[in-house]
Amino acid sequence: MELDNRFGNVQHSSPQEVLRPEPQSPQRRPFNISRSSAIVLFSLASLFVGGFTLLLWALSQTQITTAAYSPDGQHRADLVDRKLHMIDRNFRIRIVELSGSSQFVFHSPDENPLNIGQERFLWSQDGRRLLLVGRGFWVRKGAELANGESLYFLWDAASGKSWCNSDQRGPPFDITELEGFDFGENLELKSVEEQFTSR
Repeated sequence: MELDNRFGNVQHSSPQEVLRPEPQSPQRRPFNISRSSAIVLFSLASLFVGGFTLLLWALSQTQITTAAYSPDGQHRADLVDRKLHMIDRNFRIRIVELSGSSQFVFHSPDENPLNIGQERFLWSQDGRRLLLVGRGFWVRKGAELANGESLYFLWDAASGKSWCNSDQRGPPFDITELEGFDFGENLELKSVEEQFTSR
């Protein structure tokens, strides 16, 4: 019962108004997943993880595409390449000592994967310098040989210094770094006119 102060009248509230329950927020239904759906989700996740693991394993598999012993037999140079290439080719050059110890002396930048097996090592006769030549490398102008190969990588065994004629890596080198070393064959550069007309 309420008093209306304005009119002095007594007003009676209905029982429905007095006993009206407080509004309640809707209850959330618990999230339930069926057994079959759980099996499907687990299977998909397992396939994804298994496929990714298999891809990583495949990319980690390597092969030696070319190798050469130094004239004194003290060193072996290996070109270690991946068996599977996604887009570009990235290889490493490993020097193996006669004692069995080894070290990687070069990691290549991106190269053309279509030219695998078209490279070779040349050791100087004194075993001091190692030269990698090949076809299809992406090199600076001035590194092409007359026979169609390119001067790509040079390593000095005594100092450990290295050079690379890749257009993405350096420092570059030319015939002057080869002077005084006998690599067993004539390494003649293309003429300037040939280098500019070949591209």
